[in-house]
Amino acid sequence: MLTDARQKMIESIAMRDGEVIISRVAKELDVSIETIRRDINILCEKNVLTKVHGGAVPVNLPIAEASYNQRKNTNSKIKNKLGQYAADMIQSNQVVALSTGSTIEAVAAHISGVHSLTVITNSIPIAGIISDLHNHTMFDGKAILFGGQVNLTEHLTYGPSVNEQIDRYYADVAFVSAGAVNESGLMSTGADEGAVSSKLIGCAGKTILVIESKKL
Repeated sequence: MLTDARQKMIESIAMRDGEVIISRVAKELDVSIETIRRDINILCEKNVLTKVHGGAVPVNLPIAEASYNQRKNTNSKIKNKLGQYAADMIQSNQVVALSTGSTIEAVAAHISGVHSLTVITNSIPIAGIISDLHNHTMFDGKAILFGGQVNLTEHLTYGPSVNEQIDRYYADVAFVSAGAVNESGLMSTGADEGAVSSKLIGCAGKTILVIESKKL
């Protein structure tokens, strides 16, 4: 593969995954690690990438977010580890608010070893995950899915009725994700999703943000 073509491929991988891991890309493109390092240096000089430990990240990510199914299948191993780590913070007898997104779904999937738990959420997939836990692992607790208008693309409920229902609850802890994070706060790619996440944060005594580092 020619140098220009390889560098375009590296840039494409960075935009697709939000990062470039040197060892992984070297294996994918069947070239040496040093070759990828040189390519990354050139792309950094062109202000396409920024170096991080073990690789690089794009200077500018595309504004449009990938589809739900694409996001769900991206970095699944990392999301699984994040979900397990976060779920270990959940204690018995708590009311736990879970926002939407594939990373928070991983949190729900790892809930175990607790009793008398109440999960409140506007995520349709998370309600299904809790249902599966109840059916297959004797999940001790209940799930409350806030009803409202359904976003058929993102698999969530939203709107005034959802916000009004959240106001009736107090959660011990809320686990939320975000499209991006900076010093100003959390950002969502959709106003409706962001409004519900804000409500969940507001009803909780403590909020735990569960995201991949590329969103910082």
